[in-house]
Amino acid sequence: MPRFAANLRYLFQEVPFAERFEHAATAGFRGVEYQFPYEKDAMQMRDLLTEFGLQFVLLNAPPGNWEWLCENAPIGLESWRLLWRSG
Repeated sequence: MPRFAANLRYLFQEVPFAERFEHAATAGFRGVEYQFPYEKDAMQMRDLLTEFGLQFVLLNAPPGNWEWLCENAPIGLESWRLLWRSG
């Protein structure tokens, strides 16, 4: 049986971030994810997870300089190989 996690970045946007945990639990989710939670209060998130019986199951590593990457990322696998070889 598949298990899905509520992505709190995209789901329940009609309520403030802290209220999304309750909405996820009420909707039947047991796990939540948030791609880039680094600007959120970690202790508040821990308390909300505990309060609503949720697990935090996924977060992304910090993306680095996202603007630079979007402007300068080479297109295609061969371009990545050339970039890698050029050091």
